[in-house]
Amino acid sequence: MTSSRVGFAAGTKSRLSLNDPPFVEEPERESESAGRQRTSRERGVPKKERTVVRSGITRVHKLFRDFQNDFPNFDEYGVEHHAKMETLCDRAMPLREQVRALDEAVLRTFDSDFWQEEEIDEEMRDIEHYQDLLGDVINCGKLAKKSHETSIQLVLNASLPPGAVLGNMG
Repeated sequence: MTSSRVGFAAGTKSRLSLNDPPFVEEPERESESAGRQRTSRERGVPKKERTVVRSGITRVHKLFRDFQNDFPNFDEYGVEHHAKMETLCDRAMPLREQVRALDEAVLRTFDSDFWQEEEIDEEMRDIEHYQDLLGDVINCGKLAKKSHETSIQLVLNASLPPGAVLGNMG
């Protein structure tokens, strides 16, 4: 046997070079309608799960709006008001993480080969809408908490004798 790099393929009489790349058949290009159907099926489960999470977002936001309508001024919040805001934030935080993961799963199914830019933009607008609802609840809760902490700090500072430094245990 020679040390040639050319040999015979098993069961054939043609010569194959070991330097030739293996023959790989190009996959057929999926039709637009088949691609849309496939991606719609892939989107089904996360979209269904996301619907449940989005209804939770809507409920939390409605409770937040009702609370804000009843008590619009942060400065007048008592302990029970701050507790209610904290509870709403606690309910909104896990919803934000859940909806982010589901939104990403849904967006991965929007192949630009099969979906129009307008359809993708509409999905993005829906995602932003629910992010805004959560942002309202979470950020207002943070602001109410910060406002409360600042007002307590001001009261504490005013009650100290002149020249005293709060928090310096040095």
